[in-house]
Amino acid sequence: MRNQIITLNYLYHLQMFGEEFFSENILPQKEQAQAQNSQVLGWDPKGAKLGLITQTPTLDTHNAFLIQKSSQMLQDIMSKVFSLTQEQCGIFSLFKTQENIPPASEFFKYREILLAQISHSQAKVFVIFGVEEVGSVLFPNQRLQFGSTLNFRGKTLIFTHSLKALLRLEGLKKQTMQHLNSAKALM
Repeated sequence: MRNQIITLNYLYHLQMFGEEFFSENILPQKEQAQAQNSQVLGWDPKGAKLGLITQTPTLDTHNAFLIQKSSQMLQDIMSKVFSLTQEQCGIFSLFKTQENIPPASEFFKYREILLAQISHSQAKVFVIFGVEEVGSVLFPNQRLQFGSTLNFRGKTLIFTHSLKALLRLEGLKKQTMQHLNSAKALM
């Protein structure tokens, strides 16, 4: 009983300071973190200055950009907005494939893997493309809005429109540019 009270007190303080915790992973251990890192949902070079997170992959298995409009848009954002190369950016996706979005029962698995990768990345600022598509899956208990920021384990996360929405609706680009400039100011 005493250990449960201490654990609850610890979790309460984590939540007060903006930390996330999960019932299956209350006190993270090195073995659990290493197991989660055995599956990778993107590219995370050493010395990354910025993290970019999309719903589906923009890189192939050899970390080369896929030939698609959303990948080209992400490359343009990296080079033209942030003046960074691929070697300076962590590029992640919530899911491993473009075609098959996993059932809701598997969201927890991908969520845990991606949150562990964010925690271990050297990047301090992350842009999350898709408030509903990615943000609400990663942080279901948070009220997220476009342009909002969230502190997660010492990282600043900024939420903006998904790449698919930006390709479909030109009018969102101006607002997204404001979000990207906010991320750039935090770097």
